[in-house]
Amino acid sequence: MSQVPLNDLSRISENDINRFTESVHKILESGIYLKGPFTKELELQLSIAFEGRKVVAVGNGTDALTIAISSLDLPKESLIATCPNAGGYAGIAARQAGCRTVLVDIDLETAQMSSESLEEVIDSVPNIKAVVVTHLYGLCGDVTRIAEICTEKNILLIEDCAQSFGAFVNGRPAGVFGDIAILSFYPTKNLGGIGDGGAIVCKSLDLAQRVSQISQYGWGDKYRIQSLGGMNSRIDEIQAAFLLIQLEKVSSQNMTRREITQIYISNISGNRRIISAPDETFVGHLAVMVVTDRKRDQRMLESNGVQTGIHYPLLDSEQPAWFSRTSDGYTPELKNAIQLNSQILTIPCFPTMTSAEIQQVSSALQVLE
Repeated sequence: MSQVPLNDLSRISENDINRFTESVHKILESGIYLKGPFTKELELQLSIAFEGRKVVAVGNGTDALTIAISSLDLPKESLIATCPNAGGYAGIAARQAGCRTVLVDIDLETAQMSSESLEEVIDSVPNIKAVVVTHLYGLCGDVTRIAEICTEKNILLIEDCAQSFGAFVNGRPAGVFGDIAILSFYPTKNLGGIGDGGAIVCKSLDLAQRVSQISQYGWGDKYRIQSLGGMNSRIDEIQAAFLLIQLEKVSSQNMTRREITQIYISNISGNRRIISAPDETFVGHLAVMVVTDRKRDQRMLESNGVQTGIHYPLLDSEQPAWFSRTSDGYTPELKNAIQLNSQILTIPCFPTMTSAEIQQVSSALQVLE
């Protein structure tokens, strides 16, 4: 029996390979490897996708988060509210930017930040300066209410759209509800490159200028450092060229991901469910199943040739380097995050899956006890 992989990044069409090869030849002939025409075109196309907001492409998604937080000019040691179940990336970036985190519980059904828990945290910790809301698994939660809360409380909102490129909420793209948003182009993302890459979506031109300066040493003009906290984070032309090709297909591929998820939903039984939505608030970055006995289901799926994963195995509150000091301020009871994190199981969902592979996963889901 062949195994269905969790993902397979080698499935690139011959046409895309030829187009990309032509772009690489142009880059090599030009001798411009950074901040060239491909990067400028990528930033332009992304700006169009985000209602004309200025976009700055950077080296990777974690840099994007770090630079985004740094660009907000928060006081040192500021508190940032975030969820505990999104892989720890917001916590890493906050610490790199000289800030601290306060954890917010999630909604049990969607796995996204709970707006009720956020209000509780803000009321208990009045000096929170920013919120990072992650659209986990490619699903947008209660982002409109979270944005309202941040506006009411004069708190800055950062949207982590690393997993949600192409998602829409009430006709607007995820990433335009806050003050700043970030993207990751890690190869497994819906809009993925062939290496690291990221981008920052800015609400204002002033914010975009700070982002641009911080991402390149803090320079205003070349060699003139005008902003503190400068770093070296630039996407390269080869990544930008590949992403421009991928950008043309991402909408149709997001639709394919949703269709695959719906097929799975029609084949699962018992108390199992898949964290998803049938509309454009979900782009199927991952198909995450909620189960009652993860070890049993994982064993049965893999015995039927279906690779599985866990996204993510540890909460921020369980990370070895952080567990004794996760709460840099008030931490609410994380009962929903703790419960759900013991029940999640990721199954294959990527746009180049074959019909036979989708059927194999569906058949394996049907035989789960």
